[in-house]
Amino acid sequence: MKINSLLFYTGILAMVVGLLFVVLPVGMLAVFGLVTDAAGILMARYFGGAFLAFGVVVWFVRSAIDEDEQRAILLPLVICGLIGAGITLFGQLSGGVNALGWLVTAVFLLFSLGYGWLLVGKRN
Repeated sequence: MKINSLLFYTGILAMVVGLLFVVLPVGMLAVFGLVTDAAGILMARYFGGAFLAFGVVVWFVRSAIDEDEQRAILLPLVICGLIGAGITLFGQLSGGVNALGWLVTAVFLLFSLGYGWLLVGKRN
């Protein structure tokens, strides 16, 4: 897989998830078996806004700079994915989220592995 392709999928997924958390925070939290108050809904919207912005940045990076420059963001993306996987795994193991937490953990890990593979892989 090429860097552009993985950045494309990352950008799309992050923008969709971010937008859903901004527009439908209660529904998105309910998908994970979470119920919260007004403060939690506000925090879900902040999360969504950050995820949406992250997706937009990644989306533009895929076509705005060349592949060698794109490599510079792969390590931060690996770290971000591992942190996301760790947080989600902690929530899953503590019973904080339903079984969907395993899928989210897997997605974070798969994207991190993809970034890592592209980071250490030989250049074309």
